[in-house]
Amino acid sequence: MRIPMSVMLQQAKKGKYGCPAPNVFSWDDVKTCFELSVQYRAPIVIDMAPIPPLMEPIAKAVAYYDTKYPNAVVTLNLDHGDTWENIMLALRYGFDSVMIDRSMCELEQNIRETAEVVKVAHAMGVSVEAELGRVGYNANYALCAEEASAYTDPGEARHFVQATGVDCLAVSVGTSHGVYSGGIPHLEFELLSRLSGELEIPLVLHGGSSTGDENLKKAVELGIQKVNLCSDLCNAGYDAMQAACAKITNRRPMPPEIYDPMTAGYREMLEHYLKLFGGIGALDQKYC
Repeated sequence: MRIPMSVMLQQAKKGKYGCPAPNVFSWDDVKTCFELSVQYRAPIVIDMAPIPPLMEPIAKAVAYYDTKYPNAVVTLNLDHGDTWENIMLALRYGFDSVMIDRSMCELEQNIRETAEVVKVAHAMGVSVEAELGRVGYNANYALCAEEASAYTDPGEARHFVQATGVDCLAVSVGTSHGVYSGGIPHLEFELLSRLSGELEIPLVLHGGSSTGDENLKKAVELGIQKVNLCSDLCNAGYDAMQAACAKITNRRPMPPEIYDPMTAGYREMLEHYLKLFGGIGALDQKYC
């Protein structure tokens, strides 16, 4: 079953657990999300980056597996919507949620453009995520959070939410996209606690990969309802594929010998985070 992301994250806020939001790149990744949702009775946000050639196929994959796994609860979200055109494509393809990321803009421009997307998306029954504060990243995903993040200001966050009507907010409290070059990052948990206490809408943590299990578990306990994951899943898949191919010495591997281990590695890492965030069995409670 597919539901609006706003509904899923409000349920998580009420139940005090977090929803993993894995980036997907293939039908196998999408299938993995549905299977794990059913297996662990847990909701999952399927995140899709704004890659136009992949957006429609991924949307079709979600629609297909929704018919095959009716007991799963998922939502399809456009991650880091970068242009108006890509956001409109996501709406056309039937995404359940879109993110507009104008966090690098001045506050008033961020508010203005986010409010425009909210107006259109809400008219179509689609949830909207936005970002306030700057979660760092660069081309090789090696920036440390201390250098790359501008933390979210609680006062600005209150004004932003009221002015835009956004459904959930990605906040900057010390994480950075990708894999850290300087060890596990320091998170501003006091700031996160303030943001969670002052804002009624669910909060999102970007840059979950390599942030550390203790950090992520505490972040969820203090009010994060959605944790974005990409690099850890992709790297786990690649490592599993590389190990499997290394065992084949007398010939080149066949496609299933490449893709199956990659999917298995991705799945194992996603399963780990699903358990860590506390949503196991959430679908057995009163839901929706």
